Amino acid sequence: MGRLTTLMTLDIYRSVLRACPVLMRPIIRILLKAGVNYKQFAKITREVYVEVATDDFGISGRKTNTSRVAILTGISRSEVTKIKKRSEEEGDIEIPQTVNNAGRLLSGWYVDPTYQNENGEPKTLLIDGPEPNFSTLMNKYGGDIPITAMLKELKLVKAVEKNPDGTIQALKRYFVPEGFDENRIFSIIDDLVDLSNTAYQNLVRDKDEESYFERKVTNDYVSESAYTEFQKMVKEKGMKLLEEFDDWLARNEVSQVELEQSKQIRLGLGMYFIHSRSDDQNT
Repeated sequence: MGRLTTLMTLDIYRSVLRACPVLMRPIIRILLKAGVNYKQFAKITREVYVEVATDDFGISGRKTNTSRVAILTGISRSEVTKIKKRSEEEGDIEIPQTVNNAGRLLSGWYVDPTYQNENGEPKTLLIDGPEPNFSTLMNKYGGDIPITAMLKELKLVKAVEKNPDGTIQALKRYFVPEGFDENRIFSIIDDLVDLSNTAYQNLVRDKDEESYFERKVTNDYVSESAYTEFQKMVKEKGMKLLEEFDDWLARNEVSQVELEQSKQIRLGLGMYFIHSRSDDQNT
């Protein structure tokens, strides 16, 4: 039994190692596009190895000690110590709140009855003045980002526009940064982290533990002429499904009292479009 377990572990090790180049290609594309070279990436990777080994591979819920981190990662004890010290001094990198708060604000604008007209559509709002206005919407859903900064970002991605009468009109329900800018980068990272965490949970879960929903549909033999029709169908039906879930999540938000008692969890669903040509390799 011991030999069989060892062989199975070796098979998994080899499979993961073979899959690494495929897994890394889209990430390397982003890094190269942003001007990040190999040496910089290698340094970051070494630090993340130490961080993950420390936080996630301890025994009995405790953080992993330096010696065990060195064994798991193959990094010397002295280097592990240096990396840990530097990490404690610099702190964690967080996704800019503009990404999360802008999306939450737009969602609230579309689902909160206070900010809907008689047809269930988002009201046009003055920045200040008679309530409800954009300021009260920001106070409820926008976090601590200044109003001018939030409006600038929303206008940049064409999620809102300012009418001649000075009111602000919502054009999109979701905050989707355009182009290769900071917000777009962090938005993509947020998506990749969510997908990776779901895949990891399903990979390591106990046999009697329910898996997270993780499905996709693809076909390698679709006519190229069907691309436009499928893209349109995905946008229409996919958006309708996401809006249905968004409405449900909004109805189940915690109250302020529950929020102060830290009784909230993060729930959601992600969807993404898949497209590659027959001559594309490892994409």
